[in-house]
Amino acid sequence: MKLRTVLIVDDQAINRAILKKLLSGSYLTLEARDGREALTVLHAHANDIAAVLLDIVMPVMNGYEVLEQMAQDSGLSKIPVIVSSRNDDADSEIHALALGAQDFVSKPFKPEIILHRLHNIIRLRETAAMVNKARRDELTGLYNKAYFLENAAEYLTQHPDGQYDLICLSVEQFRLVNEIFGMKKGDELLRYIGGLLSEIPELILTSRFSADLFYLLVPHRERYDEAFLSPYLGKLSGFPLDMDIRPYFGVYVISDR
Repeated sequence: MKLRTVLIVDDQAINRAILKKLLSGSYLTLEARDGREALTVLHAHANDIAAVLLDIVMPVMNGYEVLEQMAQDSGLSKIPVIVSSRNDDADSEIHALALGAQDFVSKPFKPEIILHRLHNIIRLRETAAMVNKARRDELTGLYNKAYFLENAAEYLTQHPDGQYDLICLSVEQFRLVNEIFGMKKGDELLRYIGGLLSEIPELILTSRFSADLFYLLVPHRERYDEAFLSPYLGKLSGFPLDMDIRPYFGVYVISDR
């Protein structure tokens, strides 16, 4: 079985050595001596790090600052963090948890507690990732077709008195993007569109059904005009492509649930 990697962040070499020995055999380890070095390691190995053991009191950049920086990065914010400190008062723990830490342990380290808590937060993260993968389109992060249909049906059942519409949106001649500029650029365009659609404030649910086909569930309106989507899809002109990107859409007023 492939061993998971844990990043140990502590300015004291003795503490790093203790944790490295404690985790040996169960985990691979990376080390950082302060918060700034920790962020460098995180950015370089974000896809490999399963969890972080983070000291609070450090020179250069402390643990709280690291948590703040991780929370602002969509990739790093998903990595679970256990904070450690000799200062075990409630305020320190609350502050760390409020900044995104998943757990808090006091020094000196208690081996069984460290191992159990690491195991638990990694398992929870991986379980959540598996559930999310079953629900999400891997390319755009939007709901996949099956989960969208399930949730749309549930939403309509829970709101029997509301009126709603389905919008189907696609890109004119999208296949030309793939043929002329390559599949990678086509995928980038789809991710970009998914992000723009997610900005629509009226949106209830959105999904990538297939290829360049997107579905949206929105509250019903009597009239759809350019003003409805143009504040969002108008930003397509900012996508770096030497080609006119023209979205088009159709609306189904949900009369038969």
